[in-house]
Amino acid sequence: MRHLVRDNARREWRAAITELVKAGRPEKALKLFDEVRPYFRQSAGFAAENADVAVYAGRLDVAEREYSQAVTLGGDTPELRIRRAAVRLQTGDWVRGWKDYESRLQIAGVARFEGLRRAVSKAPVPPWRAGEPSPRRLLVFGEQGIGDTVQFLRFPLALSRQGVEVTLVERELFRPLVEEMGGDIKFRGLEESLSSDLGDGWAYLMSLPHLMGVTFPGAVAFPPYLGSGRSRSGLVERVGLCWQGNPRHRNDARRSAPLQAFSSVLEGRFAEVVSLQVGHGAEQISSGGWDARVRTPWRNGVSPEGLEETIAVIEDLDAVVTVDTAIAHIAGAIGKRTCLLLPSLGADWRWLQDRSDTPWYPDMTLFRQGREEAWSDSVLRAANALL
Repeated sequence: MRHLVRDNARREWRAAITELVKAGRPEKALKLFDEVRPYFRQSAGFAAENADVAVYAGRLDVAEREYSQAVTLGGDTPELRIRRAAVRLQTGDWVRGWKDYESRLQIAGVARFEGLRRAVSKAPVPPWRAGEPSPRRLLVFGEQGIGDTVQFLRFPLALSRQGVEVTLVERELFRPLVEEMGGDIKFRGLEESLSSDLGDGWAYLMSLPHLMGVTFPGAVAFPPYLGSGRSRSGLVERVGLCWQGNPRHRNDARRSAPLQAFSSVLEGRFAEVVSLQVGHGAEQISSGGWDARVRTPWRNGVSPEGLEETIAVIEDLDAVVTVDTAIAHIAGAIGKRTCLLLPSLGADWRWLQDRSDTPWYPDMTLFRQGREEAWSDSVLRAANALL
C-alpha cells in the first residue's frame, strides 16, 4: 500500500511541476523540487528532472550540480552528459564542457568513420584523440546545422594556419565559402570519394575545440573569416531582418518571433529594410501588409542557391537584426554589425549567460528578452542601439 501512495504522490508533484513550467514559472517549480526532496529517495531521474527545470529557470549553478548528481547516482548516459555539457559551456566552463559534449558521438544518428582506409596501404585512418598532437593531414567531417558549421569553421581555419593540411567533408553549399576562406583548406562534398585524399587522422568539426584544447573560443580565428571583408560606413541606413528559425527546431516556439514584433524597425526609422527570411515565415511580409516597406532579395522567400548569395546580400547591409538562426552566425562570421534577439527562457548555450557581448562574434550585440517583455520590446532596444 505504501508504494501505491508513494507512486500517487510522485504523479501529483510531477503533474504540478509540469503545469508550473508550462505556465512559465520554473522558479516555483524548482521550489517544489526542494519541498518534496526529503520525501523521496534520491535517484538519477529525480536529479535530472530537477536539473532540466533549473536550466529553464536560468539557474545554471543548480543545473550543473543536479546533472552531476544524476551521473553519480547511476544516470551516466550520453544524453545526460550532453545536457550537462550545454550548462558547462553556457557558464564558460569550456574545457569540461567540450569534454562532456563528446558524448553526442555515442548517440545514434551521428555517423562514425572508424572504417576509413588509406588508398594504397588500406591501413585504417585513426580518429584524432584528445591529448594527441594534431595529425599532419586531418580529415574533418561536418555533422550538424548550417549555423553550427559556420560558427565552427574557425577551428579548421586555425589548424590550417598552424600548418595542418585540412580537408573538410561537408554539404556542397559550403564549397564556395571554404574555397574563398583562405588557409588552404581542401573541400570534399559528402558524395565524393575520399580514397585518394585521406589524411593521417580524422575528427568531427564540433569536436575540434576539445581536441585543440580550446579554453576561450574568441581567441581562435577571430571573425571576419567569411566573405570579402569589405565594410560599409558607420551610419546605419540599410537593415536586414530575420524573424523565424527552423520550425522543426525543439526550441523554435521560444526563439522565433512574428514579423509584426519588428514594427519599430519597419516603421520608417531606416532608409531600407531587407528581408533575410527564407521559407517558413516569409509569408508574413504579405500577410502583414509590409510588401511596400520590405525588400525581398529572393523571390517568394525561396532560399537562394548557395550561401554565397546570402553573404553577398548581408555584406551590402549596414546591420542585421535577427533571432537565433543560421543568419546570425553568417552575419557574425563576416563581421557585420548584428543585433541578436534571444528569448527570456531557453537561450542556447553558445550565447553564455547575463551578458550582451559574445566571444564568438565581436561585432554582435545580444538583446535578451526580459521575463515580462514582448519581442517588440527587445526589437525596440535593438533599433535604438543602431540609431
